Amino acid sequence: MNGCLVRNRCSLLFSKLIISRSFSTVPTPNTRKVLQSATKTLRENGVTPPSQEAQLLLCHTLNLKRNETLDPNYKLQESEYERFSELLARRIKGEPLNYITGQKEFWTLDFEVSRSTLIPRPDTETLIISAKELFPTPEFPEYILDLGVGSACILLSLLDEFKKSKGVGIDVSSDTLSVAKRNAKRFNFEDRVHFIESDWLSKLEIGSTVNVESNIYKPFPLVVSNPPYIKKQDIDFLQREIADWEPRRALDGGKDGLDCYRTLARQIAEKGVIAKGGYLLLEIGKDQEKDIIKIFEDTRSGLLFHGWKKDIQENIRCLIFKKSGEKKNSCIIKEGHGPKNKKKKKKK
Repeated sequence: MNGCLVRNRCSLLFSKLIISRSFSTVPTPNTRKVLQSATKTLRENGVTPPSQEAQLLLCHTLNLKRNETLDPNYKLQESEYERFSELLARRIKGEPLNYITGQKEFWTLDFEVSRSTLIPRPDTETLIISAKELFPTPEFPEYILDLGVGSACILLSLLDEFKKSKGVGIDVSSDTLSVAKRNAKRFNFEDRVHFIESDWLSKLEIGSTVNVESNIYKPFPLVVSNPPYIKKQDIDFLQREIADWEPRRALDGGKDGLDCYRTLARQIAEKGVIAKGGYLLLEIGKDQEKDIIKIFEDTRSGLLFHGWKKDIQENIRCLIFKKSGEKKNSCIIKEGHGPKNKKKKKKK
């Protein structure tokens, strides 16, 4: 038997023993002792940061809100004790904390997430920052299109920022769209957003007037997307919380990680999705900017590279393209205005 497999099984058995010993004592311990034991168990099983995760699991068990604090002397009821033990066991097995709690904060909102959606990450907030710079107050995009909407964290965060905008979210998965719709209801955006089950742009039509029932919209002033961009062969080498739990279709970008960008570039060009002077914001993977810029340049869609935005790790995370044509907004992204190591000659 594979040595690594043996170690993993032994670790799991050991973890179960720890849980059994830690959480079968009568009477039930107080929160201080529960957290101490859970932190030790998580640390021994490679979960980081163990103390923070133990606290979040316990707060979820006790249904505490974010502004409420744990009472270190509170003695858990037997049912709470058992529930916490179950959640801890799931986390030790590698299930992401946010799938266990069903919640993830993004930008300024707490979103529902499930195994049918990616877990929102801070890197993706570069799209929100870029959009706000492109449409400074009092400007706003009348309609925002999100391609591959997932939990709708990008689209709904933008609608929260642009109070007069409306949104359209597209996703191929009905299960994913169910989560997105619940998030829209959660934040009272139901009357401002429409969701379409579609393989990218196949069921969206562009016309001179808007007909929501028929999925017909005028060209959009702002289109955003966080498409799959992980190389197929690299997915199994990601951390286990991602590789084993997050939806593969939302990760898999094909052999070179760029398949979805090629599809988007072609369909956006064919359908004329973006209005003159409008913007396309794309999340990308590390060092993909040159290839993606070339993909969109080669489609001759009228989209011109406009700039990029870096994430907190100083990686280029958001690419901005602008549709040729007039628009009042002249704001440009200041982070970067061309691919790395490519300098443009100044005109004299």
